[in-house]
Amino acid sequence: MPYQLDNWCLNFQQIHDFVTHTWQKPNIGSPIFSLSKKLDFVRVQIRSWCLNNKKFWGVDWKNFSEALSVEGEAIQSVSDASAYLSNIVTSKENILLQLQFWKQRCKKDWILNGECSTKLLFSKVKCRQKKNYISLLLDEDGLLKFGQQEVQRIVVHSLKKTFKCDALPIYDSEIDIVLQELHLPSLTSSQVNNLERPFNAVEIQATMFDLGNYKSTGPDDVTAEFFKLHWHMIGD
Repeated sequence: MPYQLDNWCLNFQQIHDFVTHTWQKPNIGSPIFSLSKKLDFVRVQIRSWCLNNKKFWGVDWKNFSEALSVEGEAIQSVSDASAYLSNIVTSKENILLQLQFWKQRCKKDWILNGECSTKLLFSKVKCRQKKNYISLLLDEDGLLKFGQQEVQRIVVHSLKKTFKCDALPIYDSEIDIVLQELHLPSLTSSQVNNLERPFNAVEIQATMFDLGNYKSTGPDDVTAEFFKLHWHMIGD
C-alpha cells in the first residue's frame, strides 16, 4: 500500500522546498509520466522528513489548560501579559497541528483498536458465501455440469445466446410517430458538443479544489490538500 502524505506537514517550509526543487528538475517523457515521477520522488522525501521530525502528537487538554491557568495567574506586568498571549498563540498552533495529525489517522486507528470483523460475523459471512456458491448447473442438453469452469462456461454461453442479435430490427415508421408525440427531452447540437469537448484547466482546478483535503485523487495516496497548496507549480 502506498504511503499517504501527511497533511500536518504540508505547511512547513522544508516541504515547500522539496516540492519547488523537484518541480524545477527537467523530466524526459510525457506530461503524465513526468508528473507521476515527480510525485513519487516528493512522496519519498516527505515520508523521510516526517519520520525524522515526528513527535508525540497527542493532545493533553487537561495539562494544557492547567499550564495556561498557572501562567495566567502569575501575570504581574505588561511584558508578562504579552508573553502569556504569545504562548497562547503558539500553543494553539501546536494543538491544531496535533489535531490534524490524528484526524488523518482516525480510520486506521479505529480499525487497529477494535473496529474489525468479529469471529461471529466472519463465520456468518463464510456461511453466506457457501450458500450462494453455485457448484453445478444444467446445460442445454439437461446434463449436470460440475466445477467452476463448467459453470462459468454455461453462464457465459447462456448470456451470449440471450443477448445475441442476428439481424437489425425491422424499421417501423409508427414508432417514430409515437416517440415524437411523447415529446421526450433531447440534447441540442451545442449541448452535445459541450459534452464531447476536452476538459479545460479551469474545470480541472475547480474539481480539485472541491475535494476534501484528506481525499486522494488516485491510488498513489497524494492528498487533495497537497495539490491545492502547490497548484501554482503542479497545475501548470
